[in-house]
Formats: sequence, C-alpha cells, structure tokens
Amino acid sequence: MPPRRWIPIIVPLSILVLTLLFAIQKHGTGSVGKLFAPVMLLWFIVLAVLGARSIISNPEVLQALNPKWALKLLC
Repeated sequence: MPPRRWIPIIVPLSILVLTLLFAIQKHGTGSVGKLFAPVMLLWFIVLAVLGARSIISNPEVLQALNPKWALKLLC
C-alpha cells in the first residue's frame, strides 16, 4: 500500500501519463521511445534503489534464494 499522502495523486498521474502516451503516439513509435525510454530507465533505477534499501534493512529476505528451502518445501 502506498503512503496515504500519495493515494490522491496516483489516479491523476496515471491519467496524465496515458494521455501523454496516446498524444505522442500519433507521431510514431520513435517519438514514443525517445520520450519513454528515459522515463523507464529512471523507473527501473528507482526500483533498484528502493529494492536495495529494503534488502539492506531486511537482509533475511535473501534466505529465500537458498535452494535448501525449496527442497524442504517439496519434500
């Protein structure tokens, strides 16, 4: 769940992004790619930073990568 202060912003921001996408789509996929490629790069960087921060604060999450737990679940 996002923090409460972001909830009123989510829908209008989504509508704005979709409106911009469809507005520039008529100019071809090249223009869409030129605009949204940096946006997507920024999005993935933010996801990586937030994920790394969460892993640093809760390193026990990395135990899920241990195949021992998968075998224990299946056996």
